[in-house]
Amino acid sequence: LNKKRFGIFVGVVLGLWTALRAPGYVHPDEMFQSVEIGARDVRSFRVLTPWEYVVKGPTPFAPCRSIAFAGVASHVPIFLFRGLSPARASRLWTWLLSLGHDVVLRRVWRACDFDVDSAHFAHRTSWTTALFMARPFSNTYEAFALAACAWAALEDTGLLAGLFGALGCFWRPTFFAYFWPFPLLLLSSSSSGAKRRLVAVTGGFLAGVLALAALDSTYFGAAVLTPLNHVLFNSSADRLAHFGLHPRYTHLLLNVPFLFLGLGPTTTRTTT
Repeated sequence: LNKKRFGIFVGVVLGLWTALRAPGYVHPDEMFQSVEIGARDVRSFRVLTPWEYVVKGPTPFAPCRSIAFAGVASHVPIFLFRGLSPARASRLWTWLLSLGHDVVLRRVWRACDFDVDSAHFAHRTSWTTALFMARPFSNTYEAFALAACAWAALEDTGLLAGLFGALGCFWRPTFFAYFWPFPLLLLSSSSSGAKRRLVAVTGGFLAGVLALAALDSTYFGAAVLTPLNHVLFNSSADRLAHFGLHPRYTHLLLNVPFLFLGLGPTTTRTTT
């Protein structure tokens, strides 16, 4: 019996249990970011629409969340899994997508000459994977988008990499920080093939932005660029204070230890 692969299997099953049986929720955003909108649109639930999805919301920068995210994270599973509650359906769907995410990760680890089973074991036995890879957070789907871009890069399909990059930015605008190395790597090469791929990535990204902007504008009934609204809203501390702020050291003293336990100091050091 391969102990690492058995551990991977246990981690996958634990993720499924988390999706279907774990009580409570991690953060209200789990519901506000997509589930409530999906429940309203697909099953006609009466919900308090989150302000991020209101055209004339409490700030001039609403709506600032794309329906492209809620559509994938909640509308699809709520429609497919009608025997489950909207929250459980969205969690199960996220867990299913995480299996595809694992497949791409294994290919990336293999390309980087890592010990694939060891890396997968560390990934799947992490409590953060078991929990967050079964919850419909935009952060989780940001990871899915990055995996999709990596897969497209490994397949040498620049057009798809650009499309996935645009989708990731509409799912969560911070995704651009993860996406920009893909075209940068192509710019660093002088080969004609690299230039062709750069054109494909750029074209795919712009086409994706136009298509998703059209989708949002149609859904909200007004011309809107939700990622731009998201960035503009979050760029002002005064606007954020209206909804509540936490000290900057909260991430260092609370969230990093909470997420990474004893690996926190190492993680912080290697990423700065």
